[in-house]
Formats: sequence, C-alpha cells, structure tokens
Amino acid sequence: RTLSSNARLRSAIAFAPSSNATSGQFSPPLRQEMLHLILCRSKPCQNQEARLLRLRSGPRVRRKNAWRKKLPNRDHVNPLQAIRPAILSLPFFVLTALLAASPAARCQTPPSQQESFQGGKNEFGVWASYAPGSPHVIGLTSPRQFATLGFRYGRMLLDHPRWSLEYTFDVDPVEIMLQPKILGSMSTPGGTVYITGSREVVYGGGVNPLGFKINLFRRRSFQPFVASTAGFVASLRPIPVDIHGEEQFNFTFDFQAGFQLYNSSRKRAWMFGYKYQHISNADRGKINPGVDLNTVFLGYSFFK
Repeated sequence: RTLSSNARLRSAIAFAPSSNATSGQFSPPLRQEMLHLILCRSKPCQNQEARLLRLRSGPRVRRKNAWRKKLPNRDHVNPLQAIRPAILSLPFFVLTALLAASPAARCQTPPSQQESFQGGKNEFGVWASYAPGSPHVIGLTSPRQFATLGFRYGRMLLDHPRWSLEYTFDVDPVEIMLQPKILGSMSTPGGTVYITGSREVVYGGGVNPLGFKINLFRRRSFQPFVASTAGFVASLRPIPVDIHGEEQFNFTFDFQAGFQLYNSSRKRAWMFGYKYQHISNADRGKINPGVDLNTVFLGYSFFK
C-alpha cells in the first residue's frame, strides 16, 4: 500500500499457517500460508513548517532570544568600541619597548661618564734619576756620572683602553754632573790629549719642554710605557769637559722605557724606568765631545 509522504510508517510482517476456511478464498500459489501484512501508521505529523514554527516558539527558544536581545548589535558598533582593544594594549607595547631599550641605554654611557683609566687628565709629578756610567754611543766622553731632580706636568691627549698618549713638560731645577778636572792638554798626531785630575761636581739645571709618553694596557694598574723628551741643560761650568772656551749651554734628548703602578683609585702612580740620554753642545764650541748616559729613574705622580 502506498502511503503519504507525511506519514510515519511502522510495519510488521508475520507468517502463519492459515485455516481451511481462509485458504479457500485465496489462490493456491500461496501454498496454504497466509501472508498477513500489518501496516501500522503512526499519528500523522503536521507539515514540516508547522513543526519548525513550534520549535522556534518554544520556552527555551524564547529565553535564548531574550538573552540575545540584551547583547549589542554587532552590525552597528561604536567606533570607540572598535579601537578600545588597541587603546588598552598600548601601555603594554610601550612597556615592552622600554624594557627592550633599557639594556642598550645602559650600555651607552654619556661622554662625561665614560670609563676613566686615570684619575684625571692632568699629571703632576716629581722624579729623580741617576746615571752611574757613560757608554760610547754618540758621545766621546767618559767616565761621567749625572743626577737629576725634576718636576713634571703632563696632559692627556688621547686615552683608549689599550693605549694613551700624553704630553709632558719637565723642569729640572737640580742637575749635577760628576766629571774629572782638566789640568792641561797636549797635542799628539792622533789629536788633543787632556790631562785629568780629581773629580769635580758641576751644578746646573734644565728644561725639557718637548716630551711625549705612551702608556699601554690602560685597564690594568701595572702599565708599561715608552717616552721621549728633549730640551736643554745650563750649568755653572762647561760640561762634559771643563776647558776654556767651551759652552755652558747644552742640548739634551732621551729615550725612555719603564712602567707605572697605579693605586686602586687611579689618582696616584709610581714610575720606574730606564732612559738613554745624550748631552752635547751641537758643535757650537771649539770641541763637541758629547756624553751618553745610562740612566735609571724613579717618580711619583698625582692625577687631577
């Protein structure tokens, strides 16, 4: 049997032997069995649209629709509400940027607060030197001893972690030359020979206005250095040979090597070193013997 599409079908099929009375009424091909087809139709439902309408108008749906009415209309959003998340997140972005930039800011030190390898750019020092002998390098005179007491002013020109360059100006108020007295001279085919006697002390002083010093390993308290100075020496009597007509004004230059030992505050330092020093009159006298000196020196400096 054909049913309507709007009906729900339930069917049951049962096979059972039929009675004699019933079998006579049906055709023999059924082989004395009767097919009972029981078709049970459930209560017909209303059409689908009515069912959906009922579902949409139920109590649960009414409560849900009432809750949705309380929500703002998403199709009509206030522009301020649209940018509110960005405004609220702005402080977090600013804080993140500051935290990221703070290490770099700490690494960059202003020029006035850069790391200092010395207590100041100005050096004020006192030093003393002594030359026990006089070898023959350039000069021709020997033996001589020479002692000096000097004061130094230095100005830092360049200062780097590995090296520094300093200008130095030395004033030597006390210079002492210990030399033999010249008693006389005699001419020989090989030249003039001077007759010497006991030793005498000649006092003098000088200035070395031209000087430069290079320190190495500036981060360390123990710093080796090399230096050189040039100037003049004025004495009460001629040096290094005291004969009539020789000059009392001589020129000098030296080459130095040594080290400075700084204290923890880098405001004071001891200085130890060796220098080769040459003194001569630059051929301004009758003779120019000149003298070379192997000198050791000791100094102490303050930095401001």
